[in-house]
Amino acid sequence: MKKWLSVLLAAVMLLAMAGIAGAVDTPMGTIAVTGLKNGETVQIYKVIELKLSAEATFDEPAWVTGLQVWIDQNYPNYGKPTDLPANGDGKFLNELSGQLTGMTATVSKTMITDGDFNTSELPVGSYVVLVMGGENAHEAYLTSINPESYDYDKKIWNVKNGAVDASKKVKVPEVKKEISQTTATVGDKVMFDIYTDVPTYPANVYNSVVYKIEDIMDEALTFNKDMKVYGVNGENEQELTLGTKEDGKDYSAVYPEAEGNKHKIFELNFNYGRIKDYQKIHVQYTATVNEKIKLNSDENDNEVKFTYDVTTKTDKKKLHSFGID
Repeated sequence: MKKWLSVLLAAVMLLAMAGIAGAVDTPMGTIAVTGLKNGETVQIYKVIELKLSAEATFDEPAWVTGLQVWIDQNYPNYGKPTDLPANGDGKFLNELSGQLTGMTATVSKTMITDGDFNTSELPVGSYVVLVMGGENAHEAYLTSINPESYDYDKKIWNVKNGAVDASKKVKVPEVKKEISQTTATVGDKVMFDIYTDVPTYPANVYNSVVYKIEDIMDEALTFNKDMKVYGVNGENEQELTLGTKEDGKDYSAVYPEAEGNKHKIFELNFNYGRIKDYQKIHVQYTATVNEKIKLNSDENDNEVKFTYDVTTKTDKKKLHSFGID
């Protein structure tokens, strides 16, 4: 398997053999992040160092201070940066980002329009790029600024700049609401099913990212408080554990008092770090049609609101009644 920085190591060996006396300035380059959306924030962290020696050769690539111990304990196969697969290993990068929370980002930029972002000059090495704050849910990206050759006449390094396409490794979570029947009369029990996608986020936001489901019901329906919540992978469903915001369980629930003809019947806040390995969340409950049902009307609706990070999406289902048992 091709390893990360394998081309770089070949260049380092050539430079070492060339023995470029006096060329001691660290090569510099830039990172271009393309395909960004308005409101997204880019954070860039250096994770692999390439140090230039006094002899104008590079030391072997090394993880930056603070990462080596965690990598040795959790991903010993990547103890040396050169052992990282060429594709970067998405799972490893997402979990590695959790170790960056105590570090200061090398670069941070919030977009005010759709477009691209180019950094100022940065030292050669490898960088993790994190993108948050929009409709798209991004995994962690990895890119490098690599020295390729040395220009003896100009006494400068030629480098290959880093690049990240932020339209890749993304998921746009959706919400879907299903209803067991579209027509009903007073006394009928109607079942509702809500499905929301679980995006993949880097570990540095596991404890802070918002993942919330709210349900707004018409007064013509009485919530039976029989809700079940599941994590879904393919055909398999695992019932999730209800708790509080403080106890580290899968999710917490709030049941507001009914007010008005449209009212919130529940709000579920999820512990993303506990649900991250599921493909979807499934919420199921029933409601009973009461005497406030509106006949021959489109106003007997039930809406779900799904919030992930800073984005909210909705889906709505209508219940019809013609007053006939």
